[in-house]
Amino acid sequence: MEEENLAEMLYKSLKGMRYLIVMDDVWDTKPWDDLKRYFPDDRTGSRILFTSRNKELGFNDVVNELPFLSDAECWELLRRKVFQTERCPPELLEIGKHIAEKCRGLPLSVISISSILTNMQKKESSWGKIAGHLNEHIFDSTNNCIDILKLSYQHLPVHLKPCFLYFGAFKEDEVISVRKLISLWVAEGFINKENHRSSEDVAHYYLMDLINRGLVLVAEERSNGGVKTCMIHDLLHDLCLRIAKEENFMGGIENGYMKYKKDKSILEKQRLCFPRPFDPYVHSQLGRRVMDLSGQYCSYFEDVSVGIENLVHLRYLAVRQNLKLPALENLHRLEYLHLEIRGKVEIPEFVLNMKNLKHLHFGRGASFSAFSHLRATTDESFLINNLQSISLLFIHNEMDAKVLGCAPNLRKLKCKFASQCPFQFPNQLESLNIRFMGDSGPNFPLNLKKLTLSDFYLSWEKIQMIGRLPNLEVFKLRRGSFKEKQWDTEKGEFQKLKFFELNIVEIVSQYDSADWYPTAKWNPTSDDYPKLERLVLRYCYCLKEIPSSFGYILTLQKIEVQGCAESVAKSSVEIREEQQEMGNEDLKVIISH
Repeated sequence: MEEENLAEMLYKSLKGMRYLIVMDDVWDTKPWDDLKRYFPDDRTGSRILFTSRNKELGFNDVVNELPFLSDAECWELLRRKVFQTERCPPELLEIGKHIAEKCRGLPLSVISISSILTNMQKKESSWGKIAGHLNEHIFDSTNNCIDILKLSYQHLPVHLKPCFLYFGAFKEDEVISVRKLISLWVAEGFINKENHRSSEDVAHYYLMDLINRGLVLVAEERSNGGVKTCMIHDLLHDLCLRIAKEENFMGGIENGYMKYKKDKSILEKQRLCFPRPFDPYVHSQLGRRVMDLSGQYCSYFEDVSVGIENLVHLRYLAVRQNLKLPALENLHRLEYLHLEIRGKVEIPEFVLNMKNLKHLHFGRGASFSAFSHLRATTDESFLINNLQSISLLFIHNEMDAKVLGCAPNLRKLKCKFASQCPFQFPNQLESLNIRFMGDSGPNFPLNLKKLTLSDFYLSWEKIQMIGRLPNLEVFKLRRGSFKEKQWDTEKGEFQKLKFFELNIVEIVSQYDSADWYPTAKWNPTSDDYPKLERLVLRYCYCLKEIPSSFGYILTLQKIEVQGCAESVAKSSVEIREEQQEMGNEDLKVIISH
């Protein structure tokens, strides 16, 4: 029968009826686009249900996202599949629950492993062997399991496939920094260039696409609501390794560098590490774009300077050992440079002259050289055009501001004041992290969206100046105190603030007779922080309670309390109850000690 005739029959059979249509395992909108005109809408209460692994296929309607099973739910499903109506023998309870936990909430894993356990001896020793090689057994028990998981990979757009397979380069269960992951993707050349978006923005879009498809899990969120760390399910990690081997992606795991410990990631084994001596090996590495020697297993290398100057195609270099900086002078294609070098470090002139360098990170800090100071003040052609972020920069005097002023695209800066001095930050900065901030410290750029102050001592005048920053969305105060005794937020301050953190800050919400006034009183009103979404309080030992005015901020989504007094935790619960009465059912309160 022709498709058109079949579709017409479908329409006639449903006309005037109340029906439920289930379209299972939908990968794109085409089936719906082809069929929707054949489902009559007679307002009879009919419903059409789609199931999909791609969260983006929401069809602009109600989306019910199914979470992973809990450990208890995994065990209950496993127990019913293996024992049906019988009881689980006591000696198998502990190992059975352990196996269920290792299924990581994936029903497919539970069902696959239960088919093996059902057909084997119900002995603790037998089940222990299964638990030790769980992923192998799940994959080997039925080709259907791997075929189902492979479907997700096969339906990925071409540009997402290498990004997904790259997760196999990390250890199983590793929590991965999104910032590092995106840097690696860009450096490896996985990201398509777009005219109006940076490579990092495109890479972030790719990551969110993988998350929405259920292939990548969010491990931790950022203060601005973005993704800080991520990971993938154990089975998907195994799938990455299998497909990488089949397609010879990154050389395949067995053909890579395997001379060191077996539990090292293949990033370290075959893409990012190299055996000693370095120089004879370097000829096989000349085309590499990424080298990461920041991991704990790279402590074999006392000095990595020899031969590194030949790796002229490097885009990403991370080193935690001794490195003679002149060895980097020929690496003109570098975009990401992360160094953890012992001792006093001066940033060489040639590093600032690298035309492609976008992100410069010194884990233990570094300073601009006197020659850079001279060029910034006397040479009008001195520009650091591509540099977007620097950390950790030691600031000694106003000459450092002159050098920063030569970086017109600098958006992110982490710095530490070695002395108090007049200082003007570049106006285009969007993210600023300062250590040792005194009251005579600098003014802040109006473009700031994120500000972190650590080891500070501030007057309310300085805080009010911060509160009036028109674009500030994230404000973190860590390890500090205030000059005056009372913090009264004035009208018009913190109008766009979404995230506010107080961490080891000397502040109270009310005084009592036992106080000897070492701290400042925090006295916000109900009109303050009108767009606040997250409030984080950590180890504020003097704080008695969260000011009640936070109970009237209906934009609040989460309150996190850690290491504070019990009365603070109690007040956070009271605020949640108060918000629920006003209709905010989504406020979450997280309390830890």
